[in-house]
Amino acid sequence: MSYAGRRLPVQDVKQFILPMADSFSFDYVSCKRPKATDPTLDPEEFQRFLRALSRRNSLDTKLRLQVLRSVSWMIFLKATQLRHLLGLFEDDFQAQCAAILFFRVVDMENEKIFRCGFDPLQLSLLQQSMGFVACFPYIQPDHWTIDLDLTRHDQRRVVSIMWSLAEKERMDNLSDIVYLSAEKVLLSTAEWTPPVSWCSVENVPTTGRIKVTYRGGKDTLSWSTRKKLCEQYGHWQLQCNHTDVNWWSSLNEAPVEVTQFLQLLLRRFKDFDQAFTFIDGVNGNGVINKKELTERVQRMGYKEFQGLQAVPLTQKVFRYLDPDSSGSISRKEWSTMMDLQKEVLQQLEDFALFLHREFPFARGRLQKIWPLIDRENLEQVPLNRFKAALKDELGFFASAGVLAEFLDTDKKGYVCCEDLQQLRRFGKDGRSLSFGELDDDARNLPQAHRSGTRRRSAL
Repeated sequence: MSYAGRRLPVQDVKQFILPMADSFSFDYVSCKRPKATDPTLDPEEFQRFLRALSRRNSLDTKLRLQVLRSVSWMIFLKATQLRHLLGLFEDDFQAQCAAILFFRVVDMENEKIFRCGFDPLQLSLLQQSMGFVACFPYIQPDHWTIDLDLTRHDQRRVVSIMWSLAEKERMDNLSDIVYLSAEKVLLSTAEWTPPVSWCSVENVPTTGRIKVTYRGGKDTLSWSTRKKLCEQYGHWQLQCNHTDVNWWSSLNEAPVEVTQFLQLLLRRFKDFDQAFTFIDGVNGNGVINKKELTERVQRMGYKEFQGLQAVPLTQKVFRYLDPDSSGSISRKEWSTMMDLQKEVLQQLEDFALFLHREFPFARGRLQKIWPLIDRENLEQVPLNRFKAALKDELGFFASAGVLAEFLDTDKKGYVCCEDLQQLRRFGKDGRSLSFGELDDDARNLPQAHRSGTRRRSAL
């Protein structure tokens, strides 16, 4: 809330006497939530909905948002559907799109699926618009970082929620804390212990700022606590249990070394159980220690994890997969790699579905799209140019953080037309081999200069 472009001079809006001049602005956030049983758009209806809102219809973005707002009260969505909708809007408008439809999502336990599609700045704008308590990721806060202004009651409440969750799971989950007190004294977890008393919002300081990362792990997860907090403060009535949640991990929250490690595993092993067994050993003890991880990764022959740099790189991977600092990685903790793989697959599927929907003239002939990406006829498009072309030339605004890297399977530093053939795995129902309509005739592909080695699928 603000008056005349400034913050209100009072903590409680009921104490504010509205003047007769200037402007008073605020965001209204409803406490009404959908039920898990509310009917969502079926796949065919949703695809028609996306086509109607497409930028290719030459509609102004603000007008498209107005249309979306006018019909939002009549529809319910799944978390994956909201993610697809966000991909229709430029970065500057994604927070507005999410604000319109946030309380129409019926499976909020899976909100991390669309949260991964946000740029950090847009996520911050959404939190400021909807409220930090309303946007709190109650079910999947793992590896989540937030910067809070303690002069705001809503943000102090978030501090108490995080502290309450950590008290039930593990206080050390509150990591990388940076606290700037009212006296401008900067404190970190290395020199300051977070007080347990902050579990009560009345004990949280009313001045200063705090930045904190919640490093929750599956070995210490308390489902009952997360569900209770979600219902108490988020007002969501969850009709699911722990096994019904689509657990997810964000590539933006993972160190770059973990992303590199993920690519290595995807290229070498058929599944993550096989990878775990390889590292632990056929007759292993069921957990992976730091020494085993370092030695086995070096044996895989991945150049990024060789030589003197191998140890610090694998240490970062180990720390990410061992959030409870137990000194070993269990199979349950190892499943975080599968959650990261879901995000990679989702990005590839998002792009494949986008091409299928927005460029019907190219179905069965992906090379017809390539000239839009390769405007300069380079045949080998550098990764940074490829990423820019997705937005500027194709109008694809969804999260594509590692799309180019995963299409560039042989790490040449560029993407060529042949690389797009990996997208034929993904299609209308999101399963492998369902995207046959985009299956090109290899003889019609532009022949980029590449080594004679046959390219392997990234996935």
